[in-house]
Amino acid sequence: MLYDSVMKRITITFLLLTLLAACIPNTPTVTVTPIISVPSLVPTVAVTATSAPPTSVPSPAVTFTPPPTAAPPAVTKGPTAPVGPAVTQTAPDCKALPGFPGCGASLPLTGKLAIYDDSHQLIQVLDFNARQDLQIKTKVGTIGLEWQDKGNILTAASPDNQPALAWVNPVTSKTPALPKFGPQGQPIFSGTDGSTAWLEQKDGLFLFHVRPANSDKDQVWPAEPKPSDKIHDLLGWVPGTPLLLAGYHFGSNSMWVTGNQLYSLDSRNGAVKELPASMRLGSSIAWHPSQPAVMAFDDSSQSQLMGASRLAILNVNTAKVTRLIADTAVSSTYPAWTPDGLAILHAAIKVGNPPAANDPFALAGIYRTEWPAGTTTRITTPPQGQRDAWPQPLADGKNVLYLRYSPDTKQAEVRLAGLDSKLDAPVVTALNVAPAIQSLDIHWQTVLAYVP
Repeated sequence: MLYDSVMKRITITFLLLTLLAACIPNTPTVTVTPIISVPSLVPTVAVTATSAPPTSVPSPAVTFTPPPTAAPPAVTKGPTAPVGPAVTQTAPDCKALPGFPGCGASLPLTGKLAIYDDSHQLIQVLDFNARQDLQIKTKVGTIGLEWQDKGNILTAASPDNQPALAWVNPVTSKTPALPKFGPQGQPIFSGTDGSTAWLEQKDGLFLFHVRPANSDKDQVWPAEPKPSDKIHDLLGWVPGTPLLLAGYHFGSNSMWVTGNQLYSLDSRNGAVKELPASMRLGSSIAWHPSQPAVMAFDDSSQSQLMGASRLAILNVNTAKVTRLIADTAVSSTYPAWTPDGLAILHAAIKVGNPPAANDPFALAGIYRTEWPAGTTTRITTPPQGQRDAWPQPLADGKNVLYLRYSPDTKQAEVRLAGLDSKLDAPVVTALNVAPAIQSLDIHWQTVLAYVP
């Protein structure tokens, strides 16, 4: 009888658990559908040409200017980033906006800033000129942001690089032009003359498709005459020239150290010229505001330590490279030209063994390096364990927006600093930072986007 009683209890318990499981609803699966489609591009011509790599130029000696010793003025931290509603709205009162602390004691902010808050899947757009705050709820998870049409269009990308329209200025009458992707998911880059280019992998070859403006036919230039172990990337058009900037690497651990070996391809005849520089995968390029083909980047070709990348200037037309910081243990990232084109703002830190306290690059701060002189000045001084990154100069040439990460890199705040080191104040605090998009495509590499 004891056995029958025990078995009866087990049977009743099993039936109750079965009924309880049936009452719990299943979570539905949501599929994000891209909002544009891109037609296939048909190749028509195939030619190749090569030339010998040029010689690099020696690095100038670097001189360091310490920041002023005067203490910065006291500032009050602003409110935290909002947990916004699921609909787009405009806040009517600037006192409620996280981007405008104090209103009366406003910071000298101009332009538009778009920020993605990962924990709330919320895009926050701060229009500093119009004093407006827009909140846009998203459903695509981690995204990349990019301003187009001088800040009238904001586009976003999901982790699989599918583009979407996040915001369009209702005052403009232009039809938004979303970023386009080829059949293999590669971005289609647009040149200043209206030409487009994209990269295709077919039968072991990497083929550059070039479509001239006002044409429906492509010219196709192979990166190499026959298949090889190299993996090629298209990085975009070189402003003011008919050249494409590209790179190649091998599928081994070394690609995370040295990155892409850079080269240019002439879109008119397919001529390839190897350049005396490399760039880490996923890093950014800053084109000079007025000089065609001149770019600032983080050069990894002479790095002696993993993670190091020196601030460098490359003229793609002449293949001349100038490395502005002589110390090969300094890692420089996120270059951005000042509006006058006379200096580069960048994040920098010493890698390898812990640097001495008096080392100019002991702090993971924002630095300003003059060009072509090479003189470096520290702009920001982060607290112990924190690091500064993503400098974006304002149009006034006097101030810079930047991002300060917490020690665990899960939170950050957007700050505004003066290039004279007399101002350093928070703009948006307690921002939940999304994980970096692990992609070889530099087109979508940030969850922050600023336009002056």
